[in-house]
Amino acid sequence: MDAWANVSHYLAYKGESSIPEELRRDFYALSGLFYIADKHFELFFGHALGVQQRADERLEHDDRGVELNLDTLSAFLQRRFPDRERSGRAAVAEMTDELLQFELRTLDDVEAMLDQVTEGFAEHERKWPPNGTPGARFTDVGVVRISLGEANPKYARFVEQRATGRPPEDD
Repeated sequence: MDAWANVSHYLAYKGESSIPEELRRDFYALSGLFYIADKHFELFFGHALGVQQRADERLEHDDRGVELNLDTLSAFLQRRFPDRERSGRAAVAEMTDELLQFELRTLDDVEAMLDQVTEGFAEHERKWPPNGTPGARFTDVGVVRISLGEANPKYARFVEQRATGRPPEDD
């Protein structure tokens, strides 16, 4: 819409009569296309909000057999870690991709993995708090990432290789 506002301001400033007929037709055609695109973006945004709301409702009823995706993981993290700092959507999206890559497909899978390593994570956070600051706590995604590393040695190697830039080793 910002691009459209700039173009229409420029063309309106020149005056419609100074714009050649074939450009005016294109101008009006673009106007229609921008209108349609704007409406579809609004529909997409509304649908995304609905998906998030339905994910929240399913979790409210303890329905954790839900497919893992960005919206369901976001809702799950808010409920599972209400006292943790929230990670941004980009971090949750990356974590979702990693969980799926390592064969966790539902929120049940994620919860079982977290429950399996609760003590291991707590020990990790005590020994190696974020930024080396005693008493500091990891974000919600940080908890999942460290827990997955505790539960799955392949994931721990994956994270280390990504951080160091070394090529993956054969398992």
